[in-house]
Amino acid sequence: NDGGIDGIYAFVDDNLLGPDFEVSKVKNSPVLRLVIMQVKQSVGYSEQAINTLISTAHDLFDLNNALPALSRKYNAQLVAVIADYRRAINGLMDKFPRLEFVYYYATKGDSDQVHPNVTSRVSTLEEKIRSSFSDCDFTFHFLGARDLLTLARRQASSNMSLSVQEYLSAEREGIVCLVRLRDYYNFITDEYGRRRQVIFDANVREYEGDVEVNAGIRQTLVSRDNSVNFWWLNNGITIVASRAPLTGKTLTLENPKVVNGLQTSQEIFNYFTTNPVGDDDRELLVRVIVTDDEIVRNQVIKATNSQTKISPYSLRATDRIHNDIEQDFEHNGLYYDRQRNYYKNLGRPRNRIVTIPYLAQAIAAIVLQEPYNSRGRPTDLIKKDDKYNRVFSEDYDIAVYRKCAQFMRAIDEFLRRDADDYARKERTNLRFQLAMFVAVVMLKTVSVNPKDVAARLPDDDIDIEVLQNATRHVFDVYQLLKLEKRLDGDRIAKNQDYDERVIERVKAILSGDLALEAPISIEDR
Repeated sequence: NDGGIDGIYAFVDDNLLGPDFEVSKVKNSPVLRLVIMQVKQSVGYSEQAINTLISTAHDLFDLNNALPALSRKYNAQLVAVIADYRRAINGLMDKFPRLEFVYYYATKGDSDQVHPNVTSRVSTLEEKIRSSFSDCDFTFHFLGARDLLTLARRQASSNMSLSVQEYLSAEREGIVCLVRLRDYYNFITDEYGRRRQVIFDANVREYEGDVEVNAGIRQTLVSRDNSVNFWWLNNGITIVASRAPLTGKTLTLENPKVVNGLQTSQEIFNYFTTNPVGDDDRELLVRVIVTDDEIVRNQVIKATNSQTKISPYSLRATDRIHNDIEQDFEHNGLYYDRQRNYYKNLGRPRNRIVTIPYLAQAIAAIVLQEPYNSRGRPTDLIKKDDKYNRVFSEDYDIAVYRKCAQFMRAIDEFLRRDADDYARKERTNLRFQLAMFVAVVMLKTVSVNPKDVAARLPDDDIDIEVLQNATRHVFDVYQLLKLEKRLDGDRIAKNQDYDERVIERVKAILSGDLALEAPISIEDR
């Protein structure tokens, strides 16, 4: 008896309206907002759902309909909110309130693919609302899976303060400043003395540990040589924030993200944490760039990190698709190494961590059926936009990535532990073609597509006999090509001919012209 309403909230000037709300204390010209939600498990949007809302609006928003009559048709929770809403309207009439009606219709579908017949029913709903309240604002939002995921990831706005010593301001575009090391340490540390992870989650890599660069930063810090300021020897920190007003010598940063300089930040954190020193007058160079645009932010990340040796995989890590993959992996017991070393530093099992390069190679071999690119041109799969967009496509079901990662891991584990000696010795040159071959056998089609992979490809539950027989076929093709072309194994594995011959072999098996269990003699070859 909810009239198609799954959530309803009334607000007066952004204060939640309830039975104890004191209407008499509200100032003139208040905003009285009613938020109504309909939520479905479906993968699309229906006319009937909005028809129900239209019928309900006719009952609830006609002030002549008495509450007792509504109680016989609708549940107590809904009627209670409407009772509070009506009380507020009646009590605020002399203060000229602005009425707002905000509808949300959420499903698992795509909010960009709403049928015109459905949107036309929204117009009818608006007409019904305006027939009761002529002077009102009306908005209707369709929310799909992507919209819900974006909302779920949105963090509450956070303001953080950073004390600066000297600065050069570019008005609304940002500021370049010198910050005392101790003040920066306070900025990146929470009240419990922990590093604030949330401001570093847009960084392309996590702390690299005891590498040469970090050792140099550490040595500079512990030397405490005041004759050489720290910022002279360090490229500094880049922060992106949505706002950064300056009051005196205090910056107030809204939603700050450290997009470059995590290694320096971690060394400063370690320095003050392990050495409870007093004040340190040395300074750090900090650039604050003000933007709310995600595209601009990613441009800043790529530009500031391209000046040092950063892998192309890391520079792609902030793309939305990788956040989606990371979240799906974690729900399924895997850890996607979007920020390099993040899960390693958290102590997660190494055999459950999947890197971006590994996943790209798995997708190229299984979905794109280009194992020769997985073996020979792995960097191009990320670096070159045309290949990258084919590997990491938002058109794919997100399960494709997890399935391919698990499937590839099963292939690698078999070759490492259970395969015959001849295959173990050549596993580097067999693994990707073998993954393609077995996927085709398991899916029973040469024309593998992402939907099949997401729905039907097993993850790590692959019959050992299928793996053994498939390995013999793939190795047989490999040996034949080595004899024909007089090339070494590495060059064969990186050659497109190898892929084509493997596909021909598996086609013969699927058509029944050749048995998967064919008694091929490796020694005879």
